[in-house]
Amino acid sequence: MRLDAEDIEAIAQRTAELIGQGAQFTEEIMTRAEAMAYAKRNSDAAFSDWCREWHVKPYRRGRYSKTQLDHALQRESRKRAA
Repeated sequence: MRLDAEDIEAIAQRTAELIGQGAQFTEEIMTRAEAMAYAKRNSDAAFSDWCREWHVKPYRRGRYSKTQLDHALQRESRKRAA
């Protein structure tokens, strides 16, 4: 399927509209240091152990998804409450 100039223009206009409305195309990504602070782990070893325990994997090259961290923190709090 090939797109002609009219299709490309329509896609560009729709994308601009969505961006203007505040639509987000990506999830929030944190650096390792930000993720450590967010998860309240002060050392690399503690953060690595916590990630292993709660199955948190880097998004790519030391970047972590805030959504994945939130889910892991929720699972941890539920386990502690039980």
